Amino acid sequence: MTNVAEKVKQINNLNDLFEVLFTTIENDSLEVDQILSQHLTAYGVFESEEKALSYLHELDEHLNQIDKDFFSLREAKRNGYSRSQWLMKELEHSFENVPDRKNEIIEAMKKGLSGSNNSLFYSLFHENEVISNQLNDYNFEGLNKSAVIKDFLKDIQDNTVLHTLLLSQQENKGENNETNGNKTLQDFFTQGLEGSSDRLVKKVTTSGLLIAKKKAWIPSLEGKTDDELALLADKAVNMVKVAYKVAKGEINPMDAVDHLIDKTTAAVCTTVKRTCELGGAKIGKAVGTYIGSLLGPAGSIVVGQIGENLGTLAGNQVGHFISSGIEKISTKTKEIVRDTYETVKSKASQAWSKVKSWFN
Repeated sequence: MTNVAEKVKQINNLNDLFEVLFTTIENDSLEVDQILSQHLTAYGVFESEEKALSYLHELDEHLNQIDKDFFSLREAKRNGYSRSQWLMKELEHSFENVPDRKNEIIEAMKKGLSGSNNSLFYSLFHENEVISNQLNDYNFEGLNKSAVIKDFLKDIQDNTVLHTLLLSQQENKGENNETNGNKTLQDFFTQGLEGSSDRLVKKVTTSGLLIAKKKAWIPSLEGKTDDELALLADKAVNMVKVAYKVAKGEINPMDAVDHLIDKTTAAVCTTVKRTCELGGAKIGKAVGTYIGSLLGPAGSIVVGQIGENLGTLAGNQVGHFISSGIEKISTKTKEIVRDTYETVKSKASQAWSKVKSWFN
């Protein structure tokens, strides 16, 4: 622990922290959770290693639920069910715990989705256009359930593409490290999309965000809950892995977007489930807040920074491949949001002029 305390004094940014964490995991004989608990305690995130270990166990359960929902969705699609059918069934099951609150939760979900997409659009074009309107009816009953689910999935689809477009516009400040980097991260990137190292990388990334929040290294993390940081870490790690695979030619951009849409759908579903299980007077507000953190522009900035950090530490030009993959995804999938941008087709809109040029 003394060693850890000494390192703490020398670190003041997320990239250096990740380097220490991944290097320690690669070279130390201690279990990963033991290493992470020592650092989380040394940085004052938790009062003791016991509490840190307890949190890491809860984090495992959270990440496991997201993975479980994702694999459930993929299995349903393989069996001929649509994304809409799967999401409706999962939400119906979640609402069994809070039958009197479902319409409130539906409204909060929609506000979170709409607010995120409109904010992403503003971040891209600096114009206050409404590309995602609120629903006229939040009643999750009868035929209206299908309309609600269809609207949610359109928002999630648009969000996935808007998020990728925003990432492609961010300046990559990571080093194009051509040397052999961290072995753990190299394994993560070379394994399949759902590789054995994914969970480890997500736990380290979440721990890094917890410490960055505690030390105020990233202002946009202020006020975010542990669950929100776990969602951001999960999203970031998924994005950088998919972008790398696209750049290496292992998957095509359209399949990548489909994968990311499923990942986002599963994460939103997990968020609703966990919130419904916890209950509470502000259940709707909690759902909306979590979705906004996961899907809004502030989340995109954090995801971009994590991508730079992990790419640099992995070496072998991984950072270059991540940037290249994101660019390929954004180039090939702009047509997906063509219908959405039709809603801002105004002669006075500079944003529409820019969007229109994408499709020529």
